Amino acid sequence: MNMRPYVVEFLGTPEAGKTTSIHKIAPILKEHGLNVSIVQESAEVIPKHIPKGSYDSNLWMHLHTLENIISVKYMGDFDIILVYRGYIDNHFWMYKLFHERKCSLEQYCSMLELHFVQEIVPDLLIALTVKGNESVSRRGGEGKLVTRSYIESYNQKFDEFYKLISIPKLKMDTTNITQDNVVSVLTDCILSNYVSKGFCLD
Repeated sequence: MNMRPYVVEFLGTPEAGKTTSIHKIAPILKEHGLNVSIVQESAEVIPKHIPKGSYDSNLWMHLHTLENIISVKYMGDFDIILVYRGYIDNHFWMYKLFHERKCSLEQYCSMLELHFVQEIVPDLLIALTVKGNESVSRRGGEGKLVTRSYIESYNQKFDEFYKLISIPKLKMDTTNITQDNVVSVLTDCILSNYVSKGFCLD
């Protein structure tokens, strides 16, 4: 039996339903006898003096996520850890910054070298996307960051990046799907991959 906690990372388009899905999936997994922990998004607690969207902010979030995952392993006997925007998400943002010429090749490669820290590499990646109009609608209108053009650009770059990911993964466009259906599909995906990796359900 595999004793390492099974790590599932959620990432994707703003307003695609990542937070809602995580908090609905966790209790369902617990009903299957699994002890579940959630690692919250590091971007929510980044120090204000570090510029968001910079190389340093991504490095800080990357290391903070690693710290949280290692810490949660010692806070209880967890079977599954659900990570909101972790290692792969940080990797995507570095990919995006590099292609937008906002970080150097050296900075980009130095971030990629951190992949050797296996604790933060997820066993399963769940990518949720949503079309630009729907993302803006769910947010209640365009803001400084979330605009239709920004979401369209984000999705295009994310689609390129997603093809490069080699770990088990699932991408789902939630634009015309109910939240209950999203949760059902994602829960089934997590449970089937959990068992296929050699973990056991009670």
